Amino acid sequence: MADVAAAAAAAQAAGGQVMVEPDERPADGSLATIQDPQGGVLNLIQTTA
Repeated sequence: MADVAAAAAAAQAAGGQVMVEPDERPADGSLATIQDPQGGVLNLIQTTA
């Protein structure tokens, strides 16, 4: 994923919920957890490499 924060914001704008706010870790990358409007839960991951 190219931009976890932007994807989480887009999911929320489309009626989803951000369950875990985007968290950036320089050594690992970024992670967020969202729930889509139908109830599906997804982890968004952006690696540093």
